[in-house]
Amino acid sequence: MKAKFGLILALCAGILHAAPNDGVDGFNAYLNKDFATALKKWESGCKKGDVNSCASIGTLYLNGEGVEQNASKAEEIYLDSCERKSSRGCHNLGAMYQEAGDANKTNFYYTKGCDLGAPFSCHNLAILEENLPDGDGAKVSELLDKACKLKNSSSCHELGLLYFNNSKNLKNIKVSAKKSASYFKTACNAKYAPSCNNLGLLVQNGEGVKKDNKQARELFQKSCDGGYSLGCDNLAMMFLEGQGAKKDKKRAKELFQKACKLNDQRACELAKKL
Repeated sequence: MKAKFGLILALCAGILHAAPNDGVDGFNAYLNKDFATALKKWESGCKKGDVNSCASIGTLYLNGEGVEQNASKAEEIYLDSCERKSSRGCHNLGAMYQEAGDANKTNFYYTKGCDLGAPFSCHNLAILEENLPDGDGAKVSELLDKACKLKNSSSCHELGLLYFNNSKNLKNIKVSAKKSASYFKTACNAKYAPSCNNLGLLVQNGEGVKKDNKQARELFQKSCDGGYSLGCDNLAMMFLEGQGAKKDKKRAKELFQKACKLNDQRACELAKKL
């Protein structure tokens, strides 16, 4: 499952660099589970020189989607496309070798993918470094920052968490609420709901940014609208306590009920009490 997850992410990440018609059409067909059309379009794109379309064919073989499952053929396709500078092919090789437990090849191909502009390769390298006993926070930050700049919102969010509390006590990282808020803002602006919630908490408490209950309420609303239960919870509490808005018990209950539907058990219990 880990490899498949990584592969699909890489499939999405490279779509903007795909051939104008074939690559995008193949991707849309893949999302609709029309694997025969996806294969046809990617084969066409590959013949026209779009190496990311070539790499995408490998994913079909790896997962047995529209073709007979053949991991060896998938690996061969990824390797060929990676050598032709497909960021997707390199990333997917890294994901395959990570699943197989080959640390050296995992790092080698994720590094190639990252250097070629695959944000998930940079992100995965950062997580691997973060999980080392002597992980270097400066390296983690550098890799996540690169992925963040490549428009991977989850990397911006991870940077926000890293600078907020450095929970793994990585060396060469200085906690900074100001930096944390900046990265959460970047991810929130890209509609990453958990970051909107976290930024709302910083704004509510005046950590790294100016304290502003009205703005915090707006951020929690954005997070809640994005389907993040904690955003709904925090917004409900503001209405319950009259922070950034008039007290509104009815509205608070509605928000707790919404969070409850998002599988937040604590919110279910709070809604029942109102």
